Amino acid sequence: MPRVETIEENVALPLVLGPSAERDIPLPTCVVFHIVHSKLWHLIAWSDEASNSCGLWHKGMAIMLPRNNLIGLFVELMHPAKGQGWVALEARLGGRTASVALLQSAVFDPRALTWLQQRQAVLADVFGQAITSRDCGSDY
Repeated sequence: MPRVETIEENVALPLVLGPSAERDIPLPTCVVFHIVHSKLWHLIAWSDEASNSCGLWHKGMAIMLPRNNLIGLFVELMHPAKGQGWVALEARLGGRTASVALLQSAVFDPRALTWLQQRQAVLADVFGQAITSRDCGSDY
């Protein structure tokens, strides 16, 4: 059974899709149907067993991952020090050492961290994965 949710309807989203986001990628039918009935600025998350995909869509861009290869999700943050820090929602995929940034801020933003924490339960439910937090300390 596909799971598609609008995570945010506000225009002022404090995060952006990660750098692997693409435009014009073929999305599962259940996601396309949801997008047609949404606004361009809505943030949509999905997990679809039939297409073996999960991901995020926002402003015509999407990050799509193989659902059966998703082994973990985490909120990662680095506090500003000499550097500006950051906040991100990242995915760990089997067979890869590097994580994939799903959502991120360019600099540490307490609003972005609060936003992620407030939506952690619904994101975990959609992706079918617990979301853990990793505090990476200060950005030196």
